[in-house]
Amino acid sequence: MEIASGVTDTLYIKQHNGLDIYPIPGTELKAVIDGKVTYQTTTGMGGNKVRLSGKSKEGKNLLYVYCHVEEMQGDLNDNDTVKKGDIIAIAGATGN
Repeated sequence: MEIASGVTDTLYIKQHNGLDIYPIPGTELKAVIDGKVTYQTTTGMGGNKVRLSGKSKEGKNLLYVYCHVEEMQGDLNDNDTVKKGDIIAIAGATGN
């Protein structure tokens, strides 16, 4: 696994503040918080992706975007609620 933090700027994506984690393809991707699936797509930059939103313990809004996934969890849909630790996708190398 590789991790990049701070401002990320690549040929394919806009600069963004955050933490990019590069898991080994085939790794189960789990929800890091209790939250709601707010968006899933299989098109566009970042390949297949799942967006998860929730709140921190302090009540601040959090957003996690899982990009380049090989496959989404079969029965997961937009607006579904997930618990921390639920498998939401399998890591891959889709998209740019």
